[in-house]
Amino acid sequence: MNVNGFIQSRMVEFLLNCNYSSNTQMKLYITRHGQSVYNTFDKIGGDSGLSQKGQQYVISLNQYLNEELKGVNRSDISVISSQMKRTIQTK
Repeated sequence: MNVNGFIQSRMVEFLLNCNYSSNTQMKLYITRHGQSVYNTFDKIGGDSGLSQKGQQYVISLNQYLNEELKGVNRSDISVISSQMKRTIQTK
């Protein structure tokens, strides 16, 4: 396995340590945050909120997941994210 970078390595570690039961159908969804205001200025980093395009992404993501997770008990769902504004706004 060729994985470079701190975050990537941590994700692989997380996935390898998940407890998969043969009786459980676990689905994993990975997404980035919607476009941030700083992204519109080609600025990387910082803690800006979502741009209008980022907010549209949230609506589309929400519609997709609502359809995908129809009938799933919401208490069985876990969401893991950073504490950045743009990430919290994407949840």
